[in-house]
Amino acid sequence: MSDIGTAITTSSSSPSSNNNNNNDSIISTSTSSNDDNPKPISSPSSPSSSSSSTQRVCRFFQAGTCRNGDKCRFFHGGSDGSPGLSAAIPAPPPNIMIQIPQGQPIYSIDVECVASGVQHNARSIAQVALVDEWNRCIFCVLIKQDVPVASYITELTGLTKELLDAHGLPLAEALALLRAYLSPDAILVGQNILKDIQWLQLAESIDYHHLIDLSALFRVWNVSRGEYTTFSQDHLAKVWLGVTERAHHSAVEDAILSMSLFNAYRFVQWDQNRLYQLQQATLSAPRVPGFSALHPEIDGCCMGNKKKVSSSSSSSSSSSSSSSSSSSSS
Repeated sequence: MSDIGTAITTSSSSPSSNNNNNNDSIISTSTSSNDDNPKPISSPSSPSSSSSSTQRVCRFFQAGTCRNGDKCRFFHGGSDGSPGLSAAIPAPPPNIMIQIPQGQPIYSIDVECVASGVQHNARSIAQVALVDEWNRCIFCVLIKQDVPVASYITELTGLTKELLDAHGLPLAEALALLRAYLSPDAILVGQNILKDIQWLQLAESIDYHHLIDLSALFRVWNVSRGEYTTFSQDHLAKVWLGVTERAHHSAVEDAILSMSLFNAYRFVQWDQNRLYQLQQATLSAPRVPGFSALHPEIDGCCMGNKKKVSSSSSSSSSSSSSSSSSSSSS
């Protein structure tokens, strides 16, 4: 399988040779030279794949502000001083084509957690949702917590202690019910799905056959940088689906969004011009800030944006120092 296909799919172990054959029928790159088939869209100045190891363009030089001159380790342009982008920027890799055999089950899965500690990775499963190919929620369960909870992160999840205590199931029982809906041939779709799979302790070839990570499927080749740019689910939903800001991120809503995005890509992929337009719109649209960027901490628990937390801590320290100085002066 190609590198780009590997990036789209994630698995907990190396599949067998038979699985490799099945995987190739699910995900491929649009490299066919047949005129009847759509071709991948690339920048007019993109070079052949043989230039994939060339230097990256200096963004400061492009803006006229590079101070390193000839000693700069990034590319400045051709010998005549021209930008020379065609010689410096690797060609965009081919687009991904999703082709799933009819009848093979497809589900999107999502997990919402509560904070079991102050660290960004201290989380405990609190809600799981499974949505089918037609955006029908076929399974949703709340999990009763058996560990101390530092924060229910209600601002994000909408979950509360009262809700989980009243309607939650023990984790082991909930996971057994979830597995009853899955099968060894199931394809699971989700945003950064591998983390959810690890939380749920699902096993390849037992609970699922293939994983498709939407953050990899919807990444866009950034020509000026010669690399991919990835996006949050909220940003993708705004550009591709026209979904505005949401109050909460319930597992059901997120799973439905994931399946809607996946189906949108599968539909658009056959029109490479339209796909290119949407990719460029995704790249150029103002970024929708993630929840952690807007709320770096809740109830003293880190939401994962270390830069924001550090900035907030520095500001607090500065304020404290200023207050202390003022008090001393008084």
